[in-house]
Amino acid sequence: MVDELRNFPKSWESVKLGDILSVISGEAFKKKDYTSSGIKLLQIANVSFGKAIWEQQNFLPEKFIIKYPELVLKTNDIVMALNRPLLDGVLKIAVLKEEDTPAILYQRVALFKFFINEISNYFFYYTQSPKFIQLIRDNLQGTDQPYINTSTLPNLPIPIAPLNEQRRIVAKIEALKARSQRVKEELEDIPELLDQFRQSVLAAAFRGDLTADWREQNPDVEPASVLLERIRTERRRKWSEELYNKRKNNKIPNFGTNFI
Repeated sequence: MVDELRNFPKSWESVKLGDILSVISGEAFKKKDYTSSGIKLLQIANVSFGKAIWEQQNFLPEKFIIKYPELVLKTNDIVMALNRPLLDGVLKIAVLKEEDTPAILYQRVALFKFFINEISNYFFYYTQSPKFIQLIRDNLQGTDQPYINTSTLPNLPIPIAPLNEQRRIVAKIEALKARSQRVKEELEDIPELLDQFRQSVLAAAFRGDLTADWREQNPDVEPASVLLERIRTERRRKWSEELYNKRKNNKIPNFGTNFI
């Protein structure tokens, strides 16, 4: 991925999404299972721009929490619409709040499960950058109802900054968002300019421009390569743990310790 790194700071790395997270899609629950109350079912209609919306609500029995533990959504989980993920050039991706959970994941909605949770905020803002939006657009399939496959997402590239710089980038973006919101409230009649400002901020953030001064003042910062090694170690640990639990529950045969 040398080309991907060409315009990035030296301390950054370029990897695939599958190197830092796994992607899970929900279950195609049947309408006969729906109930008038219980646990909320998070569907495509509930995934908006940055947040979940519940104008349309369906429920499943509470017992489904035990039946489908891997699909139970928690506070701060990040979900994305797989069908028609883009609307007017904006990605339908949401961070779940406490009031959104618990909920169960429905089909054609992706859940991003991070090997290390500290990178989730950085990832969320990267998905709204012009670079990522274009990647999604380039990989859409279908015409009437464009969609993206869960098998495609792990292969998309992402620039990884050192963890401390990631926190700095997130803080900068959030500060600029707050400033743009104040401007928006004062200048409601120029939304196009505000959108251009937002896109330029995100593009600059993931080129490393927003933190250039910080890097000069912190030349000895731990590089992203160290963070990636930590992610790989955690990924192997979680994989081994999942494999052990599956064997424990007799879901796969035990071939002995040499199998791992």
